[in-house]
Amino acid sequence: MLTFSLSVKVMAQSDWIKIAPDEHNFELSFYQTPLVSVDSSAFQGEPLFTYSWELDVTDSLHSNKYYSVVKTDYPADYIHSDSLFNMVEGFINSTQNYLVENDEFDLLSSTLDETNGFPGKIFKWKNINNNVHLQFRVYLINHSLFQISAVSREGEEQNISLGRFFDSFKVVGIPNGNFQILSNNDELTYSIKFKKEPTEENKVVDSEYGKLSMDIKMLELKDSSDPNLFYIAMETKYPTDVVKGGDTYGLNRFYKKAIDGSLAAVNGELISIDDVYYDSYLGKEYRFYYAGGQILMVYRLFYVDGSLYQHGVITDPKKDKNESMNRFFKSFKLLKTNN
Repeated sequence: MLTFSLSVKVMAQSDWIKIAPDEHNFELSFYQTPLVSVDSSAFQGEPLFTYSWELDVTDSLHSNKYYSVVKTDYPADYIHSDSLFNMVEGFINSTQNYLVENDEFDLLSSTLDETNGFPGKIFKWKNINNNVHLQFRVYLINHSLFQISAVSREGEEQNISLGRFFDSFKVVGIPNGNFQILSNNDELTYSIKFKKEPTEENKVVDSEYGKLSMDIKMLELKDSSDPNLFYIAMETKYPTDVVKGGDTYGLNRFYKKAIDGSLAAVNGELISIDDVYYDSYLGKEYRFYYAGGQILMVYRLFYVDGSLYQHGVITDPKKDKNESMNRFFKSFKLLKTNN
């Protein structure tokens, strides 16, 4: 399930500090000035240098308590962003092994990503004991591994500062790479009406079913005339048929797992789950609170012919079931099915 960097808090500081060390080919903005360190170790009989910029946030009112970027330069004949993709992905995945082996942490999502034509992945974790969330964006840029990370304060799993930090990362001073995320969603299989033209992106997400190809359309509205804050529509294509036709029990279990994952990702508080139908297809509509009850999220799910269609609205709890929300949900249409 996609998660959002929405925030109902006012940031205490507007001017972040940009670091741009020329010899390391990146720039990134920190909330406060980070500490810089260099470490060396032996690798294949040669010195391996790791450069770190780390910040333990001193402002206790700030949503996150830790930020960092770590760069390690590997020999080009050992690993390179142009190496076989399976090798690159395995190398990037290995950066998370210490969390995989720690029973205190649950992996919420693992998503293929790219920056400037270089491969990477986004990992989101949750500490099950204290509701602290960790996020990592790991990129292999030529033969340098960049690990950008942030740790939230308790209960601050989604906040505007996360987006500001991660989105400020830029590769500078080197030509773009050749990597791109390929989508399996070239054929339009559904339609839904947004108030304005939405933004669109493709993601490839790791799951227990294999790699999932996602097409995501999003519209954030700052128009006070619209009662809702955010609209989203997603199609997720599964590599195999996860529910056989006519298996209502299996379909309901699949929906429950999807809803549970959605709630866990944002620490949401479930309000209701109801059956809904598109033609003869059984789906679910569910509502949940986010950010301590200050935001309401309403979603509908339909699994049809190997694709999960999710569309939803984010709004003020006092504006539930408004006409714009109803119009959006009613506009959903499947363009092609096997029936």
